[in-house]
Amino acid sequence: MLGGIFSVLSAMSFALGGTMTRRGMMRASASFGLYVTVILGVPLFAVAALATGQIFDAGEITSNGYVLLAGAGILHFLVGRYCGFRAVGAIGANRNQPLLTTSILYSVILAIIVLDESITWAMFGGMALVVVGPMLMIERARKSGDAVEAAGGPTTSQDKPSGLPAAGLPSDPSSTLISGDAAAAATATKPDSKPDMPPLKLAEGYFFGLAAAAIYGNTPIMVRAALQDSELGIMGGLASYIAAAAVLMVTLLVPGKLMKVAAERKTAGPWFYANTVASFFAQMFRYMALGIAPVTIVAPLARTLALFTLAFSFLINRKLEYFGARVIIGILLSVVGSVILVLQA
Repeated sequence: MLGGIFSVLSAMSFALGGTMTRRGMMRASASFGLYVTVILGVPLFAVAALATGQIFDAGEITSNGYVLLAGAGILHFLVGRYCGFRAVGAIGANRNQPLLTTSILYSVILAIIVLDESITWAMFGGMALVVVGPMLMIERARKSGDAVEAAGGPTTSQDKPSGLPAAGLPSDPSSTLISGDAAAAATATKPDSKPDMPPLKLAEGYFFGLAAAAIYGNTPIMVRAALQDSELGIMGGLASYIAAAAVLMVTLLVPGKLMKVAAERKTAGPWFYANTVASFFAQMFRYMALGIAPVTIVAPLARTLALFTLAFSFLINRKLEYFGARVIIGILLSVVGSVILVLQA
């Protein structure tokens, strides 16, 4: 039961971080988000490991365990998070959730094969609802005019900064501000004739979303194998963050990279700083859950973040995200499935 609670708390934190990412990606690149959230995550985990005393029990994790944790950190925090940032920037946090939900399939199948975990029929039914619910959220691409109308009228330079990848609005990270005339024209167009979201933008979002799901589905197996029932989740998180941060620090030696990061910090820094804190708590609860509970419980419950993403998006990014009946129905089904999983834990 405690592992399930940690999983849900992790999902809440991930959802909050995702809404912050949506705003940050309006003003910066995915690589900038990595530098901020990963490198600053190291001191946060170090303080947590020291406060809980887990840092003094670091020797209880085997050398092979640290290799697995390092590999999980590099895959999850660098490759996976980069793909996640790109997906959110292209199609939005709400639309990305059904894609991320497919990570459950990777996690559960590998947990049964590699970790010899078992699953009951009740757990299977709950997991199916968690998967099917968010999959219902996949809808035909929103039209550009709908996005503008949902935003409450014509787009202004204040509401839509440069490079805005808002749902339904074609954009590029290097593009200039969307003009009020262009937005007004999109709004004035009749619904039946409004153009769909550019296929390339959809393809980008789906590709990176599915890639992130595949990585996010595999890394819990590595973490669980390294920690087993040691209850040293925070120490495990610290090891993973250190490995990922070390790789990022090396890339800062590339000519011009440091200057680019410094330039983007001025416009997107606050949103990614907030995301860093949210991601820290998300990963802390996630590693704590994997330290005491099976992957077949942790992975499905982690996908309840779709519910919290919907809530936080409505509060923070109401003008940027899409909300519809299918989204609400999908979320409710996933919550029911999550309750079943918790009761069976």
